[in-house]
Amino acid sequence: YVALNMLMKAVSADTQAVQRHRATILECVKDSDASIRKRALELVYILVNETNVKPLTKELVDYLEVSDQDFREDLTTKICSIVSK
Repeated sequence: YVALNMLMKAVSADTQAVQRHRATILECVKDSDASIRKRALELVYILVNETNVKPLTKELVDYLEVSDQDFREDLTTKICSIVSK
């Protein structure tokens, strides 16, 4: 959780540096801790750009199928926001 908070702060200073950790951040979206999942999802949303929108969205949609029922609403909302962005 601390690392995610640090990355959240770093993203405003250097998005490319945080982009290198994208795979790890995506794994955090699947964490058993709800606060980590939520923070990681926020980071994924911030990291979406023209070059990575398709693979990131696919990862999130794939995870939606197996995610906890209580996380699906947040996940669906972010996926819809990414698509409209």
